[in-house]
Amino acid sequence: MAEDEFDDLVDNATHAVNNLIPSSLLAGMDAEGRSHLLNLINDALAPILRDLGPPESGDAGSARTRLSTMAAFLSELIETHIDKCENAGGGPDERPPHIVSEAFGTQAYIASIATSSRIDAAHIHVVFEDGDAFRLTIKRVGT
Repeated sequence: MAEDEFDDLVDNATHAVNNLIPSSLLAGMDAEGRSHLLNLINDALAPILRDLGPPESGDAGSARTRLSTMAAFLSELIETHIDKCENAGGGPDERPPHIVSEAFGTQAYIASIATSSRIDAAHIHVVFEDGDAFRLTIKRVGT
């Protein structure tokens, strides 16, 4: 894929992700804030989409085992769970929480999830509707 085509793919994916964000989460943002959000989404998507292509010369990893691929895989599992919770019940007030801990008596709804990666680690960023945020780190433990 040519670099221009790749840039178009990342731009299209960035806008598609942005369009999935509920307007209630974007309501408090000004134009500069929305622009910054688009840049963050773009920066997160670029390495994931680049990993879908053939490995670059000197790259010892394969698309199956790259850290960003593992983060994307786990994010998809979480997103699938969120979708199932969102589609359960009769209405918005009846949907089950996305996260439940019977041991601690807590529950939470996920507002957003994103991935980012570096050479040594990938991260899954989870923000709950109450504003709490977590970063899950994925590191290679063996070869």
